[in-house]
Amino acid sequence: MDDLNERILSERPQAAPDTLKEISRLATSAVHLERMIAIGEEEMDKLRKQLNELRFNQLPSLMLEAGLASFRLTDNSTVTVDDYVQGSLPKEPVQRASAISVLEAAGGEALIKNQVIAHFDKKEHNKALSIARELQDRGLDVRVQQDVHHSTLQAFVREKLKRGEELAWEKLGIFVGRRATVKPAGDDHEQTGSN
Repeated sequence: MDDLNERILSERPQAAPDTLKEISRLATSAVHLERMIAIGEEEMDKLRKQLNELRFNQLPSLMLEAGLASFRLTDNSTVTVDDYVQGSLPKEPVQRASAISVLEAAGGEALIKNQVIAHFDKKEHNKALSIARELQDRGLDVRVQQDVHHSTLQAFVREKLKRGEELAWEKLGIFVGRRATVKPAGDDHEQTGSN
């Protein structure tokens, strides 16, 4: 990739003064917009916290105290308090096993799906298929899935491009392009136009 950048820099024409002014104007606009978005996101986070405090603490408490399940405002807005459930099983194995035990004790056995996951290297593909067929023959729902971690795939594509090798990266679901990274003066963290 360094060779590509050097070639692009050595082949580029000298920019006209008007072009440089336009680049400066657009970059200044980008910096301004990045700052406005950062401020807007901070404000949005504050507003969400305030709303959650009202929705999950203050209103339910006061409505319970008043013996109300719903309330209508003068503009016809309504407030209704009801139960909600949110969450998922813990990821940590010991906590997850404990949660499974709670489900079983509560009659939730039918909710529990068991998975058997075995990792095989590429050279063991035939072995994986053989084991999958054996399990299917025993009446089990078995799926064999091949996967490549996104970071590994991206590194592979970067290496191929660096070497100048041809690769149909579009078929891999990879976007290859250039990106402008903007870091406004005085900011401690980078702001980018895209991820």
